[in-house]
Amino acid sequence: LRAAIALGGQKRMHDLLVILDDDDDNDNDDDNNQEGVIKQSCAIEAAINYENEMGQTPLILAALTGHAGILELLLRAGADTTCVWNDLTACDHAEALGHDAVLRVFSGVKLCHAADCGKADDVQELLDDEDKEVYLEYKKPLNRQTALISAAYNGFHEIVKLMIEAGASMDAKDYYGNTPLHASVFENHYKAARL
Repeated sequence: LRAAIALGGQKRMHDLLVILDDDDDNDNDDDNNQEGVIKQSCAIEAAINYENEMGQTPLILAALTGHAGILELLLRAGADTTCVWNDLTACDHAEALGHDAVLRVFSGVKLCHAADCGKADDVQELLDDEDKEVYLEYKKPLNRQTALISAAYNGFHEIVKLMIEAGASMDAKDYYGNTPLHASVFENHYKAARL
């Protein structure tokens, strides 16, 4: 698998992504499947940030080629977003090449991270972007939380208010079916729930 990623070929990248995508469909917990799942997880973890001979990771390659879907799968698998090639991150490459779909994924990731950390100024800056509707409802790959749901879970009522004013959906649901209201009440953040 490492050799496949190191070569950075489209077919080989596709093979890795099939493994990643199939991982979501394999929720079977029987003992016979556990060893295969563990081996697969180890192979993915070893390969996901592997650099080819040019120093490019799969995330860099996805950003360079404008493959937003592949980029999102790589992020879901835990790819390192801080990796650098030719002094630029994957996000920087996508911006330089005008890959808007890739930039939307990165903007959604930034918004969710700022909401997770309670960084109201960073959230406001991202919400001031005229293209915010494109990533306002971005859902984190693992728990499917939007930035609003995440802020509600954490009780960041100022961010919840900013997100609502920006038009974030109050009906969005995370992986467990929780809306922002459910999240805030579940965590006893009643100030956020009243918004």
